[in-house]
Amino acid sequence: MEYAGLEDPSSHFDKLNDIGSEALSARRDENRRKNQKESRPPKTWKAQDVVKMIGKSKSWLLNNDPDVPRDAQNHGVWDLERIEWLREIAGTTYRRPEGSAPFIMAWAKLKGGVGNTTAAAHAAHYFAMMGLRVLFIDLDPQATGTAALGGYNPDIELEEDDLPIHALLNEPESFKYSVKPTYFHNVFLVPASGLLRNLEVDLEFQSLRPDQFPIDANGEPIPTHNRLSAALEDIKDDFDAIIIDCPPKIDKMSMNALGAADTLINVLRPSGADVGSYNQLCGSLAHYYDQLPKPLRYFRVLLSQFKEDGASLKEEKFMKSWVGEYMMLNKIKHNVEISRSIGVLHTVFSLYKPESSRQAYNYGVETMESVFKEMLADMKTIWAEEAE
Repeated sequence: MEYAGLEDPSSHFDKLNDIGSEALSARRDENRRKNQKESRPPKTWKAQDVVKMIGKSKSWLLNNDPDVPRDAQNHGVWDLERIEWLREIAGTTYRRPEGSAPFIMAWAKLKGGVGNTTAAAHAAHYFAMMGLRVLFIDLDPQATGTAALGGYNPDIELEEDDLPIHALLNEPESFKYSVKPTYFHNVFLVPASGLLRNLEVDLEFQSLRPDQFPIDANGEPIPTHNRLSAALEDIKDDFDAIIIDCPPKIDKMSMNALGAADTLINVLRPSGADVGSYNQLCGSLAHYYDQLPKPLRYFRVLLSQFKEDGASLKEEKFMKSWVGEYMMLNKIKHNVEISRSIGVLHTVFSLYKPESSRQAYNYGVETMESVFKEMLADMKTIWAEEAE
C-alpha cells in the first residue's frame, strides 16, 4: 500500500461492512438458532406465580381451571392468554380508563452500556404480564431490542420493507405496516436493523429540502423531527404503553422519539463516568426542549446495574440530591441473570429456565418486578386522574 488513504471510500467501507456482518452473524448463530422467533414456545408460569398475577388464591385457581395444560411433572402451566382469561373470570383485569391516553415513553441516553435497552425490554414484558397492550419501537440501529423481543437476527432476517424507513422518510401513515407481533403475548414490535443508520443520513439530507417533506392531513409539511409523532396518530390508541428505545445520542432518531413522547425515562449506572455523561444529556435535553417546547407527562431517572457497594451507594446519594423526587425509589440491581437473558435474546420474564442458578434468576425477576411495579403504579395513578 503506497499511502494510508482510500481512493474509493464507499467501496472500501461497503466491503468492510459485508465482512463484518458475516463475521458477527457467524458469532451469533448459536444463540439465534436456539432463540429464533419460530422456535420460541409461549412463556408459561406455574401456579405460585399465576395466583400473584391474578390476585386470587391457589384453591380458586385450581377450582376455576381444572383443565389447565400440564408439564412432564404433571404441574399445571399457564400461558399469558390463559392468565388473561382467568383475570376476566376473577374480575381482576385492569383496563386503561376511558378518557386517559396511552403513555408514549422515550427511553433516551447519551452513551451505550447503561442498560437502557435491557430496562426498556423488561418494561415491555412486565407491562404485558400485568395486562397492558404494549408497542416497542426500536430506533437504535444496534437493534438489541429487536433481537431480544422479536427473536430476529435483524441484519439478516429483516429487509428494508420490514422497517419504518419509508414511513419516517416519506409516508408516516404507512407506519402501521411495520408493527409486528412477537412471541410474547400483547407485545408488538416496530423493529430496527443497521439500515436505520442510512435513514438517519437520509433524514438529515431531506431536512435541507423542505419540498420533499410529506404532507399531513391539513396540507402542512411534516418536519423531519416530527415524523414519528405523525406516524403514531393512527395507531397510538391501540396500545396502553408505547416504549421507544433511542440510540445513544441526540440525533434525528432520538429527536423523533422525544417529539412523539409524553414521557421520558433516563437510565444510568451509578458510576462517575455515567453521571458525568448524564449531565451532558441534561444539557442536550434542555437545548432540545428550548427549541421544541412541550410538557412531559411523566419523567423518571432509573439507576441500573446497581451494586450494593460503597461506590454505588455514594453515587446514588449524589443522584438523589441532584434529581430529587424524579429518581425512582427502586433500581435495577446488578444480576447475572439479567445480563445473560439479554445475551440469549430474552428478558428474565421470558426465559424458560435460569441461565445460571435458580437463586440468581429469582433475584433478577424480583429486582425487575420492583422497578416496573413502581412505574406502573405511577402510570395508573395518572390514568385515574385523567379519567376523572
